[in-house]
Amino acid sequence: MTEHELGHVESVPVGSLFHNRTDVKAAGLHRHLVNGIDGDERVTRSLVAAGVYSGDKDHGVTLWYAGQGGLDRDTGRQIEHQRFEGPNAGLAASSASGMVIRLIRGWGPKKGAKVYRYDGLYRVSRYWLDQTGHYDVCMYQLEAVESDVGYAFEPDLDEDGHPSPANPEKLNELTRLTYSHASQTTRQRFAVLEKAAWRCEACSALQNISAGKLLRAVMLGTGGAPSVLCTTCYNDRLRSRLL
Repeated sequence: MTEHELGHVESVPVGSLFHNRTDVKAAGLHRHLVNGIDGDERVTRSLVAAGVYSGDKDHGVTLWYAGQGGLDRDTGRQIEHQRFEGPNAGLAASSASGMVIRLIRGWGPKKGAKVYRYDGLYRVSRYWLDQTGHYDVCMYQLEAVESDVGYAFEPDLDEDGHPSPANPEKLNELTRLTYSHASQTTRQRFAVLEKAAWRCEACSALQNISAGKLLRAVMLGTGGAPSVLCTTCYNDRLRSRLL
């Protein structure tokens, strides 16, 4: 990955609309037709946010984004653990490096035709491990960079909380983007991490992907409030059968 591949793409203005992922790729914004993360274990160049994962939540200037992997494409359910490896690791590493990431939002139903819009540059501010059912999911919080805030529109959903199909005849009128709701459990775990100032309650370590210190909010036993533990302390508790 070279330096010129990061940041804006020349001749593609923020707010540009595309009918499909093939057009997005042809414009040089994102190299993959399926994967949402374009990058490697070191850095991320672009993301496609289309509300595929249940933990995703979009507030325009702030975005919660679930990492890739472990999803059954037919049912939309998580069937395997995600790990901070490969592109997921690179997205977490972008938090420390401060690298800007191109964001392309997908508008339309979870299954079926979508339209896409280039919404400018974002940075990863935080990342953590969450759970969907019995499976670990890598979660990230992204923030729009100041120069592109005007293009990060507040998403809109229909009265049932579902995205409406895109109408190709009204692409030029598209000013809002639909997106999936983050689960209540995800929001609660995030609040616990915030309250703990993103430190492990057992060893006081801050999050550090290179050292394997990845935070998660976990329940200790059947009652009480969740606790924040890093991966090392969490595994120690598992081995000692205290969870």
